[in-house]
Amino acid sequence: MSILLEEDAARVEVLQDETLRPLAARVAGLLDTVSASRPDVVLRLSDGTRIPGRLEAHDVEALRSLFGKEVVVSGMAHYRPSGRLLLLDVEDLRAARPEDQIFRTAPIARKRKVTIAPGPQEELSGVPAFFGIWPGDESDENLLAALRAIG
Repeated sequence: MSILLEEDAARVEVLQDETLRPLAARVAGLLDTVSASRPDVVLRLSDGTRIPGRLEAHDVEALRSLFGKEVVVSGMAHYRPSGRLLLLDVEDLRAARPEDQIFRTAPIARKRKVTIAPGPQEELSGVPAFFGIWPGDESDENLLAALRAIG
């Protein structure tokens, strides 16, 4: 049994931050393993990759008819900090159709890209450039006169 020490907390936080959030995924493959007592299934892809899945509301009899056959599963893919697939949380499992062949690859972890990196706010950029600069040294009368002239 391992004990989590205070100095391990920073490392745990880094791993948590690096671990991708679950992503929606669809995978087609051979239903290779079904458990009668646990909600576990395993898909085997044509390249030999085995994808573990968890199917909470599974019907053993329905799965028995699909065992050893091509199926397509949809659910949430959970990843390890390394980016490797940990588990597919299966929401739907059904017999594969010919058009499902496009899903015969393992889901790939995709890191979120930063869409906008905020830069420094200067006089001619950012919010001041958009709204203008408020001089701040006018009297109330001058300000009201300028507003009347605009309107």
